Amino acid sequence: MTELEFARCDCAHCGNHLEFPLELADTPVDCPHCGGNTLLLAC
Repeated sequence: MTELEFARCDCAHCGNHLEFPLELADTPVDCPHCGGNTLLLAC
C-alpha cells in the first residue's frame, strides 16, 4: 500500500486552509468552506 503525500494551501476567496493529496496539485476545485472555485497549489 502506497502512502499518500499531502500538501496545503489557502483558498483564494476565503483564505481557509485546504489540505489535499499532492497528486491533485494544479487542480481547480470548489472550496469546501465557501464554495468559491480555487486552484490547489502545492505551497
